[in-house]
Amino acid sequence: MSDGDEGGLFGLYQGTPLTERQWGHGNALPDRITLFQAPIEEEADGDEDEIVVAIGETLIHELGHYFGLSEDEIMEIEERYWRGDPFDEEPQP
Repeated sequence: MSDGDEGGLFGLYQGTPLTERQWGHGNALPDRITLFQAPIEEEADGDEDEIVVAIGETLIHELGHYFGLSEDEIMEIEERYWRGDPFDEEPQP
């Protein structure tokens, strides 16, 4: 499987995002996040520190899906984070 980028799929969220759950959701299988070891290790090229970073980033990305964020919303947050842009809690007047 591929995510459309150069690398393979690092993680996968399976479940119903919080924003889509109804009152009767309790009788469903638990949500699951799967991290794929081989693509993460290949991308990190054996560097253990890079593996740890890739795992953290992938897990946070998949948790975004759990909280109902779209792929575009998650990518925007990631881009702002790496650019060092602050996340304002309140709009400036």
